[in-house]
Amino acid sequence: MGRPPKRPSRWSPFTVPNPESAFDLHFTHASAWQLIADRLEQGEHVEIIEMDRPMGATGYVMKLQLEEGSHELYVKLELTGSKVIGRSFHLAHNPSQRANPSEGAEP
Repeated sequence: MGRPPKRPSRWSPFTVPNPESAFDLHFTHASAWQLIADRLEQGEHVEIIEMDRPMGATGYVMKLQLEEGSHELYVKLELTGSKVIGRSFHLAHNPSQRANPSEGAEP
């Protein structure tokens, strides 16, 4: 999924193991969006941030635990008009590391 330079992205569902898969598969674009929708419907905490690129845009960050003891999943979304743009969907590097929502310090 390419993004213009003014909207950098780390949207990588194919690199994230899906714990609900019976065959140890990774997320797809569709299953990533389904997880996001499910977690939002369940009332998952969403942190609102101001992004650097584009300057002043509002981002919506979720830090999800998929399985006990697993790496944290970092999800960042951006709303543009009537569209939701997936900006980040990837594992944090260290399970104890807390994702920093600032644009330059994403895990």
